[in-house]
Amino acid sequence: MTRREDLKKLIHNHTRRLQILKEQKALEGRSVDPRVLIEIEDIEAEVKDLMTELAIIESRLNSSSDEATICQGAKEDHRHTTSHILIVEDEPDFLKNLSLTLELEGYQIIMAHDGAEALTMLRLQPVDLILSDISMPGMSGYQLYNRICENPKWVTIPFIFLSARSIDSDIYYGKELGVDDYLTKPIRAEHLLSAVRGKLRRRRATGQLGGTVPSF
Repeated sequence: MTRREDLKKLIHNHTRRLQILKEQKALEGRSVDPRVLIEIEDIEAEVKDLMTELAIIESRLNSSSDEATICQGAKEDHRHTTSHILIVEDEPDFLKNLSLTLELEGYQIIMAHDGAEALTMLRLQPVDLILSDISMPGMSGYQLYNRICENPKWVTIPFIFLSARSIDSDIYYGKELGVDDYLTKPIRAEHLLSAVRGKLRRRRATGQLGGTVPSF
């Protein structure tokens, strides 16, 4: 296994561990063990260092005489990459059910319980599509969408709003912002999967499927 492959595996494992710790933090709130907070900080710092090293290695590969071969291999890997979907939802049960529905279809799920955590996860790993609640504490779905649109590396990620409110003005406002779709709760599985497949198919057609490059 090459160093590049080692780095990717380490980043993946650390990211999964980070997600578990953040879920624990969200569940325990103020009573969370301080050691959990310290471990979260340590893992975030280590992932950042690993991403920097990986970027350097890939930059060297891209500038080598074998660039054409490398790019062809990347395209082959790209076609077989499982789509990564970021779900941003502050209701634990709904988040769990939504994740399970998509995981059963073979998607890789990244979970965030609020907008701030979603931005952190976007910096840590590639994402192909975002599903986000609108009414969340701290940062609303609208605010999260605006933050994402400010980053040129994230702005092309398909974004679907999830909301318990089906008021026309809310739907119109979301569409005016430029959001790709709007699903109202309770969401039927077939409606969810249809929307997700459609957005990912369009992303695949533009050659962007496989995730955005994490941005620090």
